[in-house]
Formats: sequence, C-alpha cells, structure tokens
Amino acid sequence: MLAEAGGLDWFGLGDSPAVFEDVALHLSEAARVTSKICVGPIATHVVVRHPLVVANQLATLSALSAGRVVAAVATGNSAARGLGLPPATRAQLAEALTMMRSYWRGEGGTYGRSTVPASSIRRPDVPLFVAGDGPLGMRLGAELGDGVLYSGSLEPQVLARRVDAARHGHGDAVGQGAPWSRAHQCWVAAACSINGPMEASRELGPALVAIANRALRGDLTERGIPEALQADVAAMRDQYDYAAHGTFERPRNREAMSAALAEHLLRSFCITGSEEAWRDRLVALRAAGVDGVVFIVNQADEIATLAAVIERLQRLAGRRPVG
Repeated sequence: MLAEAGGLDWFGLGDSPAVFEDVALHLSEAARVTSKICVGPIATHVVVRHPLVVANQLATLSALSAGRVVAAVATGNSAARGLGLPPATRAQLAEALTMMRSYWRGEGGTYGRSTVPASSIRRPDVPLFVAGDGPLGMRLGAELGDGVLYSGSLEPQVLARRVDAARHGHGDAVGQGAPWSRAHQCWVAAACSINGPMEASRELGPALVAIANRALRGDLTERGIPEALQADVAAMRDQYDYAAHGTFERPRNREAMSAALAEHLLRSFCITGSEEAWRDRLVALRAAGVDGVVFIVNQADEIATLAAVIERLQRLAGRRPVG
C-alpha cells in the first residue's frame, strides 16, 4: 500500500525459495490490498520450478489482480546455485519464454523433454521482462521479452552497451508507454540508499555482496570492473554462502567483500547519496535511454527505507510527499 500511495508503478519481490518466503503468496496479498500498482516477481526463474508452474502462477495472479502483473524472468542465481544446480542457459530460458506464452494461448508447448498439452483455455497474457546483467541476456530480452531489466554496472560505457543490446530490433518502440503497455522497455534495477557512502555501505552490505556474486561473472573488464579489483571478485565468490544470500542474519558474505570492491559497487552499481546525487544519476539514466528504474530496497528496515525513497522521489519530482 505504501508503494501504491507513493505513486510507484511496479512492486516486485525476489524469488529465491531457499532463502526468502514464497513469492507467489506475498504477491497475491500485495495485489489484494492494492488497486492500481503492478505486482510481480523480480525475478523469477525456470530452474527450481518448471516454466509451466511459473506461467500458471503468473496467470493466476493476473486474474486475481485484474491484469496488474508484470514479471521479470531470469536464468536464476541463488535459486539454482544455492541448491548446487547450474542456472538455466539462455537457450533454456528462451524455450521457457516461448512455452509460457504458448500455454497462455491454450496451445500447449514443450520444454526440454516435457510436453505441455494443449487445453484451448486462454489464460491472462502477462508482460515478461528478461532480467540480466550481460550483453547476451539483454539481447535475449530484446528478442523474446516485452522488455529487459538490467542490474549491472551503471558506468556510462557499460550502460550504453546494455541499452544498445536491449534496443536490438525495436528502434523507437523502446521508451513508449508504461511497462505493461507492451511497448518494449529497458529498465534498470539498482540497490538504493538516501545516505552517503559510509552509512550506505553499512546498510547495503548484504545487497552489495549479492550484486557482486550475481553480476560479476564472465568478462569482468567488459562488465566495468577494474583489473585491480578482479582478484577481489574471485575471492568473494570462493567464500560466498548462498544460505545467507541477501540477508542480515549471517555475516559470512559481508566478510567476503573487500572494502575496495564494496566502494566500487556503491559508486558504479547503486543509487545512493544526496538528493542532488540521485538527481544526477536519474538524469543520466534517462539520457542513456533507460525507461524506468526498479529501486531495490534491501535494508534491515525495509518499510522505513521504502518510505524514505518515496519521499526522495517525490521531492525530486516536485511533488508534496504523501503521508
């Protein structure tokens, strides 16, 4: 209700069943107590759950919310690696997206060695964003998604490459309409804090390590990580504890992050600092061709942080704060 009253467009929850509570149940309750805001997982996956189960959950949630569902789908990181499983390949994710839409049309489909029978039952067709950090994920979102949700480095050169990949084949269609309007969208997801570097580093500790574990793979130089920090990334991954993914309860992951790497992530992957710093970051994102921002609230007191973020956004927009 706070997010809707604050004028936000999209309320999402993480989907990592080994760590977090069930995303579908929480989202159905969010839909029940609101009337305008879109809800959906950020991001769901097709590793622990068959894509038919994911598609059925999303269609059911859409029916319960009068069509207010926008979902981000990814290859899966903590949801898969936390169980000792590999994330989905891009080919598997592409097959899953195709099957999900075919299922919604009542036509059935295939995924791997499984076959979903045709039912002739038309179910709600939910906008699907492809979430990712690298160029191939953005390209997949451009080809098969209704949009992309990028959560990597916001350094200008890296961001420009990602936006270019997200626009592939869509031209001017990117940037027109709300995320549920089916105009192809390019959104950014970033951990956020209204505080300066020292306090932001303390409150975003678990989020920073989760960012590094998820996003800093493959060609680290292409992903905007200075060569001097790449050994720190490898050391962090070696120590990462998926049982403490994104949580404050266990300190091991936070201890795995070097101070230099944390400082870089705060500066290049997050939205933090003063009102002026937020304005500069948001203006730069818009100038780069980004259509929307998902503000990741991962602090110990999520409600208080969300309220502060909403007030900050309303002030930046020149609106009177709600409440």
